[in-house]
Amino acid sequence: MSQTGHTQLSSNVAASAVAFAVAVVIGFIMPRLIYESVGQIPLGLWDLGWSFLIYVSFSGIGFGPAISYFTANLRASGDFRDVTVFCATGVWCQLVFALALALTFVGGFSLIAGSATQIGANDSELLGQIGFYLGLSVGFVVFGDFAQGLLLGSHKARVAELINTAHDIALAVAMIIALLLGYGIVGLAVVTAVLRFAAEAVRFSYATSHCMEFSAHPELFRVSAVRKLVRYGIKTSVSVVQELVLFQIARLVLFFSAGPLALAAFSRYTTIARQINRLVDRLSISVPAIASGYLAEGNQSAIRALYLNGAQAGLLLTLPIVCIFAVYGDAIVQLWMGEEFVVANVSSLLAGACLLHSNYAISNRTLSGTNQHGRISLLCLFASAFVMLVAVQITFPLTQVEAAGIIMLASIIAVQLPYIVFAGFKLQISVHDLVTQAYGKPLLVNTLFLAALLGTRNMLANGYPLWSFTLVVAASLALLYVYWRFILSASSKQAIRELRNVDLRMAS
Repeated sequence: MSQTGHTQLSSNVAASAVAFAVAVVIGFIMPRLIYESVGQIPLGLWDLGWSFLIYVSFSGIGFGPAISYFTANLRASGDFRDVTVFCATGVWCQLVFALALALTFVGGFSLIAGSATQIGANDSELLGQIGFYLGLSVGFVVFGDFAQGLLLGSHKARVAELINTAHDIALAVAMIIALLLGYGIVGLAVVTAVLRFAAEAVRFSYATSHCMEFSAHPELFRVSAVRKLVRYGIKTSVSVVQELVLFQIARLVLFFSAGPLALAAFSRYTTIARQINRLVDRLSISVPAIASGYLAEGNQSAIRALYLNGAQAGLLLTLPIVCIFAVYGDAIVQLWMGEEFVVANVSSLLAGACLLHSNYAISNRTLSGTNQHGRISLLCLFASAFVMLVAVQITFPLTQVEAAGIIMLASIIAVQLPYIVFAGFKLQISVHDLVTQAYGKPLLVNTLFLAALLGTRNMLANGYPLWSFTLVVAASLALLYVYWRFILSASSKQAIRELRNVDLRMAS
């Protein structure tokens, strides 16, 4: 079964890449349209709820990853009846959890709307309304994560991503129509709930009809399966909650400190940072199921190779983007949203928070696939919450730069470094192997790339835009050449060629 997952990795990654590209394009278009339609304050109010929904969407909160793990592991072991038991138990557990989280979201948003003194009565009412409809969306998303886990455990991530892509495109069109008709951010929340329900209904229908072992019959419900699902689900959900602690608490405190205008500007930078992080999160979505299959076969060397190759691939993908964001983040935000959204120094701080995320994401995915992610996730949750609370207590009321600095500090010290060290220990990977096989070459060439970007920014500041543009293009082309010629292995090059062929087949 693990071999099946490995052979389908290229098509699954290609589908994730397409879905991610669509989401990025839409994610950059919609804020600008919302701002031009309703203004910066409503955009800030929308950001407060939308950001939570985005974090929850396919984040692994609940029992979906547990279903993926046990499905892949039990199938590799040949225990198909146990797959049925876990499916029947998991679907009811996920339904209860989805209802509880949706009610919590709606209640929390009502509390925020009633206690926010920075906004007027009309804006407070708007916040309560979008909280209700986005709460429904949260419930649909969380319940749909069961079907997502079933698809991933069956090594059909490409199907899940196809549904995601169709949903994102339909939602963007519906949002534009809602804005043109003058329904504002409440209209956006309504169409979000409706289309999210439709997407999750399709996902659930496809996943359950194509899984021969699936059944939701109550007689198959087992308390023993609940214990295993809850234990695994808590381990995975803790890492999701920890990420929510970092970004959402910072957003919430900034909202109460400086109001929706400041939050709207800050959110543009965190949107870029989040997309950088989501790149590896999205492309590595199949890793836990593959690692779980290798675990069932006792193939530890394959798990280590999967981790090291994934860590290097993540660094190769994200480091150039992180460098660009650090140097030209303000210019990107100004071009995207306008001068009023630019806040100096925020991009460089958030780029620092993104620096180690790709290795952290691969560590998290691999340990999830081997069911060794519980204690370290809990430790990182408490550590990040402690750092956030202390930093907020010292700096409150927060500025946007202070919020970005706190996120960077907590991300690196309390989450990423501990997780990477723990993964190396559990997978028996030495620091030497991690540096030489994953970090060495990507860090070397991207340090040179960063130096070139800093040089181009200096040229631009001194009035040489043509030379600056020429150097940017030359540095980018040189980076791609070095990647292909000296860094990528023969197997990696072949995988890229396979991805290109998959993309061409998908396009045709």
